Amino acid sequence: MNISSTCWMTRLVLPQMQANKRGCIVNISSGAARLANPLLTLYSGTKAFVEKFSESLDAEYHSDGVHIQCQSPLFVTSKLSKIRKTSLSTPDPQGYVKAAVDQIGGPSICSPYWAHEIQLWIFARLPEFFLTPFVKNMHVGLRKRALRKAEEKKSK
Repeated sequence: MNISSTCWMTRLVLPQMQANKRGCIVNISSGAARLANPLLTLYSGTKAFVEKFSESLDAEYHSDGVHIQCQSPLFVTSKLSKIRKTSLSTPDPQGYVKAAVDQIGGPSICSPYWAHEIQLWIFARLPEFFLTPFVKNMHVGLRKRALRKAEEKKSK
């Protein structure tokens, strides 16, 4: 889904934008694309594809007046993320969307929400031997909690 829908939608709209010599395509990736994500391998790999696809298309079509951007958020409060409380690093959807819209037309790859950009900047500077086990442990903990919750729900 993350790859096919992005490619097909681009294929549908890009020719008309190129003919008009203007337009903007905004693809959504994830901060997960920027680092190794044990237990989220397929997800982070598909999101990395979306980033590279967008960056390459922007380089190809920018001179035709068409801008392709990929926005890569971290956590936002939502039912999908199961995060209910906002914080300095986790905006609500309205706060994220405002930041995202403000970035349209900016760099081909970005993380629009300021706290996400700072976090990703820090992650990019941490040594892999530290960051990857940290991320893996976080995902193992999340998986254990999810499995425990599912068992509790099943036994009720």
